[in-house]
Amino acid sequence: MDLATRYDETPSKFLPLPLKTIPQRPTFSVVVNGKTLRMTHSSKSASLRILDINGKEFYSQPSISTNESISVQNFRPGIYLVDIPRFGIKKIIVR
Repeated sequence: MDLATRYDETPSKFLPLPLKTIPQRPTFSVVVNGKTLRMTHSSKSASLRILDINGKEFYSQPSISTNESISVQNFRPGIYLVDIPRFGIKKIIVR
């Protein structure tokens, strides 16, 4: 009997897939409220850099907590980039 014409076997509709835990990507948020920059992140420790629009480092802090607030009162109005390594870069506008 030819294998292509066998009808007594029913093929499985499901493929066995191993269950793996998908690592959760760290997240962070940045909000400017008046003259205060508020940041939250999902890591135990992180560092912070604030760059001007040209990429020049304007402010840095080697260690920040999971909920951090920074006064932007002395910042000139403009666009800044908030860089938290492993999390990414977010743009803020200081008015």
